[in-house]
Amino acid sequence: MKNLKSLFLASFLTVGIFSTTLFVSCNGDKCKDVVCNNGGTCNESDGSCNCAVGFEGENCDTESRTKLFGNFILSGTDSDGDTYTNLISSIATSAVAKNKFIFNIGGVFVLTCTMTSSSSFTIDNATIAGFTYSGNGTFVGTTVSISLTETDGIDTIIYTLSGNKQ
Repeated sequence: MKNLKSLFLASFLTVGIFSTTLFVSCNGDKCKDVVCNNGGTCNESDGSCNCAVGFEGENCDTESRTKLFGNFILSGTDSDGDTYTNLISSIATSAVAKNKFIFNIGGVFVLTCTMTSSSSFTIDNATIAGFTYSGNGTFVGTTVSISLTETDGIDTIIYTLSGNKQ
């Protein structure tokens, strides 16, 4: 009887271990049939794509910058207390790279920007008429917000602007 109990217990444990091994091995590679484009990589834990900066979407097929293309009406202030309203601005494509775009702010500043995530960007350093410009921005839905620093080596002014796509 003792041998029968031992045999039954050994059989039960063997079936349990085999079933667990079989179950785990059936989960397979979640990235096997996943295609992540434009430098995206597959997340092994859930089979989703982790997109490279400048791209988004299920398979990283959408350029993040394209949702910004168009005209905006910006308003804001600067660090000297001046107020700006109804600055007609535009964002257009840049042929340099897919993570870059051109931001024309009120016809005064024409700046190249670089995407840093699917909703943020930096304003590339530029010197225009003796002033150096740099900054960053974000966009959510149809709203863009920027912080632009202007310096001539003596004085520095920080512009804070935001507005909606028209």
